Amino acid sequence: MLPDQTGQKIVAATTWLADLETLVTFLSEDKQTWVVLLQNNDELRAAGGFPGSYVLLNVDQGRLAEIVVEDIYDADGQFNGYVSPPAGIKEYTSANRGLRLPDANWWPDFPKSAETILRFFALGNKPHVTGLIAVNLSTAQKILSVTGPIWLPDYQVTVTDQNIGEVLRAERSEFFPGSSQKKHLLSQTLTQLKQKLTALNPDQQRQLLAFLLSEVAEKNIQVYSLQPTLQAIISRYRLAGTLGNTADWQAELTQCQCQPVWVGLVESNVGINKVNKFVTRSTKIHFDQDSTQVTTTFNNLATPPTETELSAFLAKPALQRPRNGNGYLNYYRLLISPQYELKTITVGQTNITNWDDQLLTTSLGLELRQIGVLVAVPEQQSSTVSFELTNQTELPAAVAIYKQSGLPPTKYTLSTPNFSQEFELRTDSLISL
Repeated sequence: MLPDQTGQKIVAATTWLADLETLVTFLSEDKQTWVVLLQNNDELRAAGGFPGSYVLLNVDQGRLAEIVVEDIYDADGQFNGYVSPPAGIKEYTSANRGLRLPDANWWPDFPKSAETILRFFALGNKPHVTGLIAVNLSTAQKILSVTGPIWLPDYQVTVTDQNIGEVLRAERSEFFPGSSQKKHLLSQTLTQLKQKLTALNPDQQRQLLAFLLSEVAEKNIQVYSLQPTLQAIISRYRLAGTLGNTADWQAELTQCQCQPVWVGLVESNVGINKVNKFVTRSTKIHFDQDSTQVTTTFNNLATPPTETELSAFLAKPALQRPRNGNGYLNYYRLLISPQYELKTITVGQTNITNWDDQLLTTSLGLELRQIGVLVAVPEQQSSTVSFELTNQTELPAAVAIYKQSGLPPTKYTLSTPNFSQEFELRTDSLISL
């Protein structure tokens, strides 16, 4: 008898209270360990950014008992086995060592990456981890924009939203496995940040909450739990970082009585540098009766390395040395519904003859075709990559566009012979044609 919107709000509130009760009960049980993966999206990877460090949150019956900062290479050093690497890792990052923990967030579907990461932790003598929280550098920057600068007395440096990437960046030749300097630097930063957060006034608290909700929507905060009930709650509140979630679009899909064509573009920096903060991109997707074209233009605004930077690069071990100065080496993947088959790839004026092409299934059961190719963008230059595909179906009624974790808002143009729309991609988006 209630109006539809009132009834929906009551159902939503009831669900929220039940989920909150489940969450509180779960977190209050026994001892738990959560891994917070600190991802630097200045060095972009499929699930966010390069994970140079992580934090162990040890929870005892709902109380945060201990916070431990660790280096990703310490955990990686505990694993002596070999895991067959996926395409892209095999050719560009593994150095014949197989898949390793620092590269394990290779899958854009976050539950897949999280499962792989936690498997490495289990093999590396950390078998009792409850779940994983991935946080990108951009989230830390937004938090600092609210709290203001942090002073680190032991290092005589002020950390701001503008320089946190440089201050906390783990130069792989400076912070070796077993080194305590990196852990101490991060620990002091977290301690000072905690003090700042407890001193926020109500207006700052509201501003911080708005920022965090935005970061969740943009997948800069992603969560995974090994406990199925808790994972269902995580997914319901859009924290799971899944690829193929259409829950927010049910009304539109019911109206068009269709299933969308999925398109996703995924970047992975395999150049071992922090150049992504200087890279911009724009994408055009055009559907025609017989073919589909997906074209992205990258601009690398970084300047070539100085003589001092070149000397520092050359001083690093070979596996830790940037491969292309401040150039952007991008293993670029197109994810698209499997009825579309690749015809050609061009990078600049060059026709590419070798690429990776495989079918995959996401954690939600969505089937996709994945096409991968290496794209190089030198300093102060641009590069355009274009995928031409053949259609096996008529023009789509709707297109679902996947937004990668760690990417800033990106300019898109979506068109057909009778339709064109320009927009900025911030979250997964459904476009009705």
